Parts: sequence; C-alpha cells; structure tokens
Amino acid sequence: VLRTRHRISEKVNREPIGYSFGSTFKNNSLPAWKCIEKIIESLDRNNNIFYSNKHYNWIINSNKGSGGEALDIIKQTQLLVKEKLNIYLENEVTII
Repeated sequence: VLRTRHRISEKVNREPIGYSFGSTFKNNSLPAWKCIEKIIESLDRNNNIFYSNKHYNWIINSNKGSGGEALDIIKQTQLLVKEKLNIYLENEVTII
C-alpha cells in the first residue's frame, strides 16, 4: 500500500493536471520538452489549448479547445523546432 501511494504521489507531482492526451512528442537526440522549452516563446499563444507550464511536452485543453487547435500547435511546434534546432519531433500521439 505504501509503495502504491508513493507511485501515485510521484505521478501527481510529475504530470500536469487538466484535459490532455499525455506526452505529445518523442525524440532521440534531445528530450522533446527541452526542444519545446527553447521555442515556446515563439509559438502563437492560444488560451484554449497550450503546453503545460509543468511539463512542456503535454498540451492542456481548457475544455474549450478543438482538435484543430491541437493540431495547429503540434504542427507549429514541429516547424519551429526543425527551423531553430534542426530536430524533427515525432508525434507520440496518433492523429486521426
């Protein structure tokens, strides 16, 4: 029981709170959140859907954002990371 409580506590402290599909990107050369951290100020800020301040690889939806808005920020992030860092961020989520 104590081990389970510890793991739950770790998860709560590590993961952002809110509507999210979890980790957005994966990358082998540099952790995706570090790539996003380097370009986040260049992204178009959207009040409905944006990266969590707790973990830059998690997109949080304020419950008003659309799938199109999520796709827009994903594409914009990939483009800026490629342009500024020459790194391709691969989607960790499946977009249908």
